[in-house]
Amino acid sequence: MEKVFLIRQEHSSVVVGSGNINVLSTPLMIAFMENVALELAQKYLEKGKTTVGYHVDVKHLMPISIGRKLKRATLIEVFNGKKSK
Repeated sequence: MEKVFLIRQEHSSVVVGSGNINVLSTPLMIAFMENVALELAQKYLEKGKTTVGYHVDVKHLMPISIGRKLKRATLIEVFNGKKSK
């Protein structure tokens, strides 16, 4: 699956309040990741079930300017229940 997000001003770190340059904010990058994870996992879930995020460990390595497109996703794991600590 490939999903494309067009980075708009409302996705910027300036608007979100997480920085002072007009690039994709890390909080919105994470929201995009969770959106794609839900869509990728949906075919493995029983009807009426959904996904929840419980841990995020990311490195935001490259700025993505307003007007650029962001794409690429890989589903690594699907599991039922809660992972133990």
